Amino acid sequence: MTIDYDVMEISFFYGEEFLCGTYFSPFNQEKRKENFLKVRFKTVEDRVLNLISGDRKRGMVRLNVEASGWIKVKSRILKTKHHLMEVICKDVMVKFNSSTGLGAWAGHEKCRVDT
Repeated sequence: MTIDYDVMEISFFYGEEFLCGTYFSPFNQEKRKENFLKVRFKTVEDRVLNLISGDRKRGMVRLNVEASGWIKVKSRILKTKHHLMEVICKDVMVKFNSSTGLGAWAGHEKCRVDT
């Protein structure tokens, strides 16, 4: 089974505060394959920046992530179907490298997927 993803719209939040949105180009995903996404946060209010900075100093930042887009599920057994997929992940833990500023997924998210 493979899944073809059309353009995916992805948004990042700190609590309810919007940080940035981006689009992920169409791609094909086979079983156990991972894809990575680079994003750059927009300018945020000082109050939010201070909260995020405090979390970074403690080692982890907790983000919420929302993604949506059309997918096509292909299987040798079942008929190919198109679905609108919406994903909401709460409490995504991101660890930031102090020297590069790059963040990496550190787990512990709660996701809901609707198709």
